[in-house]
Amino acid sequence: MKSTEGKTLKSSIIISFFTLLASVFNYLTLFLLAAAFGTRMEMEAYFAAITIPQIITLILLATLSTTFIPVFIEVRSTDEHRAWKLASISVNLVFSLLFILALIGCILSKNVITQVNPGLPEETSSLASSLFRIFLISVVFSGTSIILSSLFYAHQRFVKAPLTQWLSSFVTFLFVLSLRSSLGIKSIAVGMLAGSLIQFFSLLSILWRRYSPSFNFKDKEIVKLARLIIPLLIGSIFYRSNTLVERFIASKLGEGSISYLGYAYKIIIAFVLLINQGISTVLFPRMSEYSAVGDFEGLKEILSKGIRALIIITVPVVFMIIFARLELVQIIFERGNFSHQDTIAVSKALIAYLGFFIVSAIALPIVNTLYSLQKTFKVAVVGLFGFALYIFLAFLLSDYLSYTGIALAVSIQYLISLIVFIFIVRMELGKFELITIFQCIFKAVISSGLASLAIFTIRKLLIFPIEHPFDLMIFGVLGFAFYFLILKILKAEELRFLSIKT
Repeated sequence: MKSTEGKTLKSSIIISFFTLLASVFNYLTLFLLAAAFGTRMEMEAYFAAITIPQIITLILLATLSTTFIPVFIEVRSTDEHRAWKLASISVNLVFSLLFILALIGCILSKNVITQVNPGLPEETSSLASSLFRIFLISVVFSGTSIILSSLFYAHQRFVKAPLTQWLSSFVTFLFVLSLRSSLGIKSIAVGMLAGSLIQFFSLLSILWRRYSPSFNFKDKEIVKLARLIIPLLIGSIFYRSNTLVERFIASKLGEGSISYLGYAYKIIIAFVLLINQGISTVLFPRMSEYSAVGDFEGLKEILSKGIRALIIITVPVVFMIIFARLELVQIIFERGNFSHQDTIAVSKALIAYLGFFIVSAIALPIVNTLYSLQKTFKVAVVGLFGFALYIFLAFLLSDYLSYTGIALAVSIQYLISLIVFIFIVRMELGKFELITIFQCIFKAVISSGLASLAIFTIRKLLIFPIEHPFDLMIFGVLGFAFYFLILKILKAEELRFLSIKT
């Protein structure tokens, strides 16, 4: 068991490292855009244009890898050749469907942008339409890369896929850095297209010698995969379409509302990926292996450890967002055309998104458990319910709280969905030890609170000759050191999950 946990740690660190690098360059890209355009028309057009491509990517992430990996592992255990045939057909179908979707989207781009963002001025809408077309073409390659990455993960190969993800972010950053003056906001669209092409052709190497140009829709594994994907796809279309409703409402709330939500969402998603990408990506293939042989006790054990490890990492970040939200946004964005008023507005949205952040950071192992059990229909039903709840809350709360009401609606939706998912998992696997999870939450909150108190006291009583923002960075590192020290004193078992040696 120790060697297995050690391997999990090593693989998680590798994925988290490249996710961190990708997040850094995504931040630097957004940093350049914020300094150049602030919350002006160009950024409104960017956030409006990226919405649907972003939703498509999230849907593919939620449906492809989570359904493909369990089926591929199951088929590979009995017939290696059929497994690779399944992989080829899947890649062919995904690429073709995305290409057709992009072609339709490019033709109807003006109408789509206008319908989704009815409150945008004509000039902004026109710019968004041109960006939208480029983003859609990028999704053809980045979307197919998701299933290619799944092949690497299914073979316990955890380096190349996250490496190419970072490379794509790096290429995008270089394009924005060098071309923002000449191309303006279009530099990020061209950069994302170039990055997605590099990522796609790099990952395609796993299929070179095993590729089959087949489109056999009647292959029994493809039929089985389709039966798993279709209900999940329908649910995900609704569940992931929150942003469409968000843009629709925010476009009528005045200039800047779309950008405030967009900037805050980018920060939240960066933290979510950094926290759960490594652990969840490594654990999911193992969950699928436990499910394939019916080892529910093993599945419950790895689920519990995954949740508790994510809680230990997530809670101090929540405290950091609450107490340092203004400084956080200020450091990342406040320069050039991004004013202090914009900082205040984005920090309000950041707080409203906290529920969404907490659930997104810690709940992925719970949802992945249902995916590994191939219970995609139940996930889809929860998705439909959540979307209906969000629409009601978003329209209701935005009347009273403006754009922060929209973010708060997302948080409430995700918190309620998490409760439902926990109930479903308990029905599928039987009771698992929730008391250990609550104990983990208690220790993490106490440790975060004491560490925050210590940092506030030090900052108030001592004068450091270090200029801002470097003082905040140092105090942040110091705060996390205090946090883990207190956890050590409290003898938190979860630290062992994060420190086992290979």
